[in-house]
Parts: sequence; structure tokens; C-alpha cells
Amino acid sequence: MLPGHSDVAGNETADQLAKQAAYLEFIGPEPVIGITTMPVHTEVRTWTTKQHLQLWKSTVGCRQGKMFLHGPDKQLARYTLRLKRQDLRILVGLLTGHIALNRHLTVKKLRADPLCTACGEEDETPYHFLGKCCARMIVRYSIFGAYLMELEELRKVKPVTLLRFARTSKRFS
Repeated sequence: MLPGHSDVAGNETADQLAKQAAYLEFIGPEPVIGITTMPVHTEVRTWTTKQHLQLWKSTVGCRQGKMFLHGPDKQLARYTLRLKRQDLRILVGLLTGHIALNRHLTVKKLRADPLCTACGEEDETPYHFLGKCCARMIVRYSIFGAYLMELEELRKVKPVTLLRFARTSKRFS
């Protein structure tokens, strides 16, 4: 309720209320400087984004996620919210390492051998699966345009392309 008003009519619009408030005498320290809400919202949003990134960088653990993700990504979040549940499960698993690949299954004590079943050369991790497995070179070339992919190259690949590679490989069918 506005100071000096016993009751505000329920049918008044926000504009009318703002006009009424503009004519009220300011109560507080001088000088009075008007400020819109937009700079405040922008500043709060910038601060929270910086805090989120700082927390992401300082958090111990999340090794696999930090390998693929530089930090919070609004564009990735918007994209993932539109995915089907199965595609979301695969993408999040590839980016975090929590997916049905032999290395993760061995850590969870569901498998005895962490080696890749396709090539048998290295532990089957998302990085190995996406960028290094020699048994998936042809599929990798058809999707990414390269037989082998370094981690920095994989970080630049769009999520839709990672999903297409995972589906084409038929590893998670």
C-alpha cells in the first residue's frame, strides 16, 4: 500500500500506481537518483553467472564433466530441455561419464573389465568412445569429418552431432 493512502483501488493498473508513486515525496537519504529495474536485473544476472562459474571451477571432482564442459552453458541447457528423454540420458551420460560404457560400469562394479569391447586397446570412456576408438573410425569420419578427435576438437562439437554419432554407432541401442 502506498504511503498516505488508506486503500488502493483493485482495478488500477500498474502504470497508474507508478504515476501516483512518482508524485509522492521521497523519504530517505539525499541525493535522490532514480534507477530502473533493468540495470539491477542485469547486474544480478552477471553476478550470479560469475558465482556459478567460480563454483564450477572450484568444485573438486566432476573430472569427466569438466573435461567436456568449460562451465555453465545457457545455450546447451536450452537445447537439452527440448530433447527426448532417451537422447537427454545419452548426451548427459557422454558429457559426465555416467553412461553404460565399460569404464563407468567397472567403477560401479557391474563389469570386471574396463577395456573397450570394440577395440580392446583402452578403457572405454566417453573420450575414447567419441574421439579415439579405432573400431569407430569410419562412423567418426562420416559424422565429424575426422578419423580421430582430440579433446579440444570434441569440446567444439555441437551436442546434436554428439548424439548423432552415439545413435549411428548403435552402442546405446
